[in-house]
Amino acid sequence: MGTAIIDPKSMSELMEFADAMSKSGLVPNDYQGKPNNIVVAVQWGSEIGLAPMQALQNISVINGRATVWGDSALALVAAHPLFLGIDEHFEGETAVCIVKRKLSNGEVQETRREFSIDMAKKAGLWGRKGPWTSYPNRMLQMRARGFALRDGFPDAMKGMITTEEGWDTPPEEKQSHTKVDKVVNIGDGAVTSQEILEAVGEAETPTNDAEQLGEGEVVVSPTEQGQSETEASPLGSYTLNIPRCEPESYGTTQEFSDRYKALMDSVMKATTIDARSKMTKLRELEDANAQLLSSSPEGNELIDHRLKLNKKLGVELKETGNE
Repeated sequence: MGTAIIDPKSMSELMEFADAMSKSGLVPNDYQGKPNNIVVAVQWGSEIGLAPMQALQNISVINGRATVWGDSALALVAAHPLFLGIDEHFEGETAVCIVKRKLSNGEVQETRREFSIDMAKKAGLWGRKGPWTSYPNRMLQMRARGFALRDGFPDAMKGMITTEEGWDTPPEEKQSHTKVDKVVNIGDGAVTSQEILEAVGEAETPTNDAEQLGEGEVVVSPTEQGQSETEASPLGSYTLNIPRCEPESYGTTQEFSDRYKALMDSVMKATTIDARSKMTKLRELEDANAQLLSSSPEGNELIDHRLKLNKKLGVELKETGNE
């Protein structure tokens, strides 16, 4: 007897599936406690030919946008009937990717894309803490691959970028949406990815950062730090991006740093989320502000502080046997 494949047939079934999966420890960390991200991933997976569980393993939602891991993107394109091969190599300090496609007239179209160290430097990526420091050649390869696959096989990629590229894309300011009720209650009708993304945009935008980062009583507001509402207004030069919350702006990097540390501390003090979820939230906060962290004087200090907190959380995971 074959194994049944979970396949939500309606929006209500999809929401139930997402809610159940978000509570499971068997889904990737990025989806634990985030049913709305699961909805986006599963919807996109259905449009590119992935079953729900495959979608959760191969698709990552970054800043509200569905992305696909570089290796999975290649697998999607390789399954295309017109795919004729791929060539990836380095020419000096430049990663090169050439993807071949058979055209309707029988000719072969070669799409060549490159990404060099110089290009990474101009984009502010080279030397950035994380994968660009630990695996620089891999990141160059994935960027060249992503460009080649998207340009050579847009029908297979359907506009999706690679997860590796998504990490480096600064989050956009979120606009409020009013379609969430329409999408969630649409029943068995067809639902597009855009409708789901708009619905998730509202569903994942809490009224304040306390709902996102943990418990309200431990979140320090700009006013509590001695700043007036005017000083914390969007007129400031330094924007603090808080996942699924409205961005905050500050006039100096020190004000930005103080608020950033307060948010990290609020995550650590929260009692309603486990250590692994805290790690995820700290990482999300860092990713959302990567560009400013890499350029501000206090950036390295904030990143080092996050790494120290991660060590504490790692010890907690070992002690509880949830490592």
